[in-house]
Amino acid sequence: PRAKPPARAPPAALGSPLSMARLRSGLGGAAAMAAALLSSVCPSANAEELIDFYVGAGCFWHVQEVVNQAEEDVLGRDSSSISGIAGYAGGKDNAGDVCYTNYASKGQAEVVMIRRVPRSQLPAMVQKIWPAIFAGGARSDSVNIGTQYRAALGLPGGASGDLFEEVDAAQPSEARASLKAGAGDDGDTVGQSLIYVYDTAAFPFHQAELYHQFHNYKRLYTASLEKRGDLKKMSCPSQAQAFWYHMSH
Repeated sequence: PRAKPPARAPPAALGSPLSMARLRSGLGGAAAMAAALLSSVCPSANAEELIDFYVGAGCFWHVQEVVNQAEEDVLGRDSSSISGIAGYAGGKDNAGDVCYTNYASKGQAEVVMIRRVPRSQLPAMVQKIWPAIFAGGARSDSVNIGTQYRAALGLPGGASGDLFEEVDAAQPSEARASLKAGAGDDGDTVGQSLIYVYDTAAFPFHQAELYHQFHNYKRLYTASLEKRGDLKKMSCPSQAQAFWYHMSH
């Protein structure tokens, strides 16, 4: 004959200490599961906003070096996390490839894009960068003349966004400029205490060719950013072709 199964313990009476312990355990597990599910689909309420913005003031070679140094000093970045790359922005014509051979005719300016800057560090970045590229509010590079060298600042929302006042307030006194909403294809600002401000959505950033990146310094950054997908090879004329174009214009 089959052995009788062991007798099961009777269910704990509702309200008994054992019953309440099981209930609390079940509710705790459900709460933990709900929290895990929520965190997988919603960003943490404590996650800091990361800002992408661009700045230009004359030739982008010098501006990029200043920006990269600020990333290292203020944000603690290195070759594995540096983000500042040279490019073009601020023009009305954003169709097709924007290259060194056509960016000026498209109304674009030379700028440097900085990505993933914690919002709380934006004022410190402004205070570090501005004195190195502006003097009395005017762009320090007065050698390069033309609309493509105008002082430019690209922010999410532009002059109407909530970052505009934060940047304006952060400008150091020795480099403070008047911030003005840019219309696109704006004129040169050489000799003027003026920076045109662009909405990064309406006036997007276009990466410059690889030969323009990290000019004469830290070229290892190029390989690092290519590997991360933050830099790519452009379908633009070669460096030699661009050189002859520049010499003839």
